[in-house]
Amino acid sequence: MLTLHRIVKQKKGRNEYIPLHSHTYFHCIYGLSGKAAIQIREEYIQAGKGMFLCLCPGTPHAIFGIDNFQSFDIKFSCSDSLTQMLAALPASSVLNRFEDAILKDIFHEAIRGDCFAEEIINAQMTGLIYRLLRKEHNSLQAGENLLSSAAAVEDKAACFRLRPAIQYIENHLDEEISVAGLASLCGYNSSYFSTVFRNTCGLSPRNYINSQKISKAKDLLLTTDYSITQISGLLGLQLHTFSRMFKNAVGISPLQYYSRANSDIGINVSKSSPYAIESAFEIPLKQFPEV
Repeated sequence: MLTLHRIVKQKKGRNEYIPLHSHTYFHCIYGLSGKAAIQIREEYIQAGKGMFLCLCPGTPHAIFGIDNFQSFDIKFSCSDSLTQMLAALPASSVLNRFEDAILKDIFHEAIRGDCFAEEIINAQMTGLIYRLLRKEHNSLQAGENLLSSAAAVEDKAACFRLRPAIQYIENHLDEEISVAGLASLCGYNSSYFSTVFRNTCGLSPRNYINSQKISKAKDLLLTTDYSITQISGLLGLQLHTFSRMFKNAVGISPLQYYSRANSDIGINVSKSSPYAIESAFEIPLKQFPEV
C-alpha cells in the first residue's frame, strides 16, 4: 500500500538552498535539469538530470542549487514491509527512459487533476518503486529477460530490424517524417513496415511519431522557457496542428499545460493526507548572501 501525498516542481538557482531537515514520510528527488548538491546526513551527492534519490523517513537532508536545478520532489508513505525493502536501496540511482516517463506522467496526472488521478498516481508510483526494487535486487523473472521461446526471439529480431527507424525518429523530431522513408531505412515496403511496427511497438508509425513529438513537447514545456510557438517550430509543426495534437493527447491545451507546469508548483495529490498543506512549499527556499 502506497499513498503519494504531494508532488512539487521547483527550481533552485545558484546560492539557493533548502536547509537541513527531515520528514516522517519518504522524500524522493528527481532531477529534470541543472545541477545541485544534495546533503544526506554527513555526505554530499551531486545531482543532475535523470538522478533519482529516495530518502527514507527520518533521513536528514538538504538541497543546494548549483546550476538552476529543476526537480520533482515526491512525498509518499507506504506499508511497513515496503518501507523495509526501500531502506535497502542505495540513496541514489539513475532512471532509464521508461522510469523517467513514469515519473513525468505522474506529474502530468497531478497537474491535470482529472477523475481518478489520485488512484492512477498511486498505482504508477507503486509500480515505479517495485521496478526499482526489482532492478536493484536483480530478480527479474526469467521470461522477462531471457528470450527462450521462438516467439520472443522473433520479437527481439523485429526490434533490431526497426532500430534504424526508431533512431531516425528520435533524431529528427523537428522534421516531417515520412513513413515510406522509415520503411526504406529498414529494408521494407511501407505496408509491411507498418504491420511489423504496429505489432512490435503497439502503435502505427504515424501515431508513434506523434506520441514522440508530444512527449518532447511536454519535456520542453516542463523544463525550458521556450514559447509554445517556438516549441511547435522545434517539432516541425504548424502552431494550430501542434495545439490540436497536444490537446487530443494530453487533455488540455499547450497554454494550459505551460501555465501549470512551467513555474514552481506544489500539488496535494491526496486531498485527505495529513501532510497536505495550503501553501505551495513546506520549506521556503533560502539564499546565501552574494560574495
